[in-house]
Amino acid sequence: MRFLSFKWIFITLLLAVFFHLAALFAIPRVIFTLLKYKTEKQAGGKNKILFNELAQAGKDKIVRTSPDILYAAISYDVSKNPIKVSFHQTNKNNYWSASLFEGKTGANIFTLNDSTVKNSTKSNVFSLVIKKQGSVYKENEDEKTVGVKLDNGVLLYRMVLPNRENKAQVDSLINIQKRTTVKEIL
Repeated sequence: MRFLSFKWIFITLLLAVFFHLAALFAIPRVIFTLLKYKTEKQAGGKNKILFNELAQAGKDKIVRTSPDILYAAISYDVSKNPIKVSFHQTNKNNYWSASLFEGKTGANIFTLNDSTVKNSTKSNVFSLVIKKQGSVYKENEDEKTVGVKLDNGVLLYRMVLPNRENKAQVDSLINIQKRTTVKEIL
C-alpha cells in the first residue's frame, strides 16, 4: 500500500513537470501568433505598417505602452521576396529603434537604432532589408541586410518623444515615423 502511494506521487510529479514544460513551450508561440495576426489584420495585411496612435490611458492597443514612445509594427513575410523597410531619420538626437522578432516564439533576432545608423548613412533615410537566410541580395549604400531563418515575424519600430507636451515636436515626429515605407523587392 505504501509503495502504491509513492507511485502515484511520482506519476503526479512527472505529469506536473510535463505540463509545465509544455506550457513554457506553447505560451510564447500562442501569444506571438496572436500578435502577428492582430498586426496583420489592423494593418491590412502582411508587409504593411500599423501606426499606433499616441498612447493614452485606457485606449492603448499595446498593453502597458510607454506614453513617451511612438509605436509602429509590421508583420513581415519574406517567403516569396525580400522586403525593404525605409526609416526617415530625425535631425535631432532623438532615440528610435527597430527590432526584428522571429515568427514562432517572438525571440529578438536583430535590433537597429539611431546610434548604430547615425554614422553609417549619408542621407536622412536608412533602409533595412529583410531576406530569407541564404538568399542572395546585394546590399546598397545606406542599407543593412538581415537574413532570417523563418519566413515571417514582426518588426517593432519605436521612437521616443522627448517632450510629449510639445505638440509641434510630437506632430513632427509622428510625421517622420509615418514616412516609413515597406516595399517588396522583386
